Amino acid sequence: TPSRSRPVRGEAATGTVYFLGRAAEGCPGGLRGFSARADDDGDGLVDEDPLDGIDNDGDGLVDEDFAAISDAMIAISRVAATGTARFEYYNWGHPRLRSTVFATVGGGEGSRWLLTTGGTPWQDVTLAAGGHSVTGRPVVQTVTAFVSQIEPDGDCRQGNRWLGVAVLDEPRDGRLGRAVLDDRNLAVGTGPEPVAVAVCAAESWVQLARMLTEARRIRDGVADPVTGDRVPWIVAPACPVCRGAEPPRYAWRVERQGDLVITAMVGGGACALPDPDLLKVGDLGLGSPDRITWQPTGGEEIGVAWSCVTAAALARGTGRGGDPYAALPGVRVHGAAGRLELRFVDPAPDLLKALAPGLVDGRPVRSLTQVTTDGRSLVAELGQDIEGGAIGAALSLLRDGAQDEPSSPARQSQLLRAGRTSPHLTPELLQGWPNPFSDVISLRFRVPATIGEAFVWDDPEDRPAGLDLAAPVPWKTGVPGATVKIYTMSGQELVTLFSSETGPGETVLTWNGTDSFGRKMASGTYFCKLQLDEWSVTRRLVYVR
Repeated sequence: TPSRSRPVRGEAATGTVYFLGRAAEGCPGGLRGFSARADDDGDGLVDEDPLDGIDNDGDGLVDEDFAAISDAMIAISRVAATGTARFEYYNWGHPRLRSTVFATVGGGEGSRWLLTTGGTPWQDVTLAAGGHSVTGRPVVQTVTAFVSQIEPDGDCRQGNRWLGVAVLDEPRDGRLGRAVLDDRNLAVGTGPEPVAVAVCAAESWVQLARMLTEARRIRDGVADPVTGDRVPWIVAPACPVCRGAEPPRYAWRVERQGDLVITAMVGGGACALPDPDLLKVGDLGLGSPDRITWQPTGGEEIGVAWSCVTAAALARGTGRGGDPYAALPGVRVHGAAGRLELRFVDPAPDLLKALAPGLVDGRPVRSLTQVTTDGRSLVAELGQDIEGGAIGAALSLLRDGAQDEPSSPARQSQLLRAGRTSPHLTPELLQGWPNPFSDVISLRFRVPATIGEAFVWDDPEDRPAGLDLAAPVPWKTGVPGATVKIYTMSGQELVTLFSSETGPGETVLTWNGTDSFGRKMASGTYFCKLQLDEWSVTRRLVYVR
């Protein structure tokens, strides 16, 4: 049983007393949960001696009525003439909980917790994550949280990191224990009573939803099946069936239209469902699949669309609750068996190159690294699925000695993405006048017809040899999906001015300084972004009312 470490106390000349104490589950003191309003030592008194290094109740004992409910607890307090500030945080060593910190904040003057994001502005969302009980019964847990995307402009193939904050225990007096001071700052513990908070960092949206909903389950604890009494702050054990389950065997194929399909043959229970945003072949991330399909043995196939969740999508109201398998009935139950497919449209050439040696050099099995929806990191076998579909022209370019026509769209697409640095859309594709403007600005964008019209490189020497500048731009479907949107300086989307597939040529739009609800914006700097398939160009706009 861990023992409590010696507390550290200090006293300034002003009489202010500082305290730092460390503890762990099993230390002397109560084990009922966060100590607020709890008789942890069972003597009929509530919170008479918390972890602060002081004999508060004068019984000759120090810190006998506090809660150490996790593998690590740290209590910090400051007692001054102006009031008491107190903060406690807890952390469990379970792999699925290591990046989640639980804390009690507030309950004293000056003890609120200010969380400032360096990513996108905080957004208030409801997260949902599915799973099943130890008996295999499907369950869904939800939690309300504030979230911020840490790297909004990052490549989803390399992860899509998030920061999340969930207030798990609002004060009894009905006052909210949280407040958004502005879009970057979130204050927690703003009321007179302490509140319980969970904070986590996650590598994907699915993992963010899992960790914060798991925090909600821990706060709720477990209920006595006889009396119904609930004990909070209990970490439920992992499902014993899933804990020992081996990951399924995976196979890959490239279909004639160029889609990459990763297939998992599930048998004996889908206990290792992959997080669709965190699959890797070697060191290369696959990104987010465009579609997930489940076909149970002897049953009908059902599929759902999926994409990398972003802060911009949440702001538009198109973000998902966090569970990619919620619409696939039966995929989570013990004993589930069938075929799970993840389809990636227009996969990156470097990813296909990583798979190609398995076909060319006679190495049919490769490794696939996955993070499961319950937070485990597993390595699975990845073979080649010949029966599932033909190996199409997208992969033939990568075989030793295979050469396509130099000017073909497939070849030009491969060359365009093969340089040392990525090309950029030329800024001249998006123009605006007058700029600055006070009433209406005209925005003209052009869809280029050729590679030479479309792209520039930071260093001309980075342009791949053999690239034909007069060749048509290799759009995914022949014509690009084009969008024109207005954003604030902080990256908040205001309005979509254009969204459609369109061929080469010019289009003129106008913006009158309002958002999607018709509200006039304040004077300031804004950004107009033209997106053509995977490429974009941005122009700064100055609005003066």
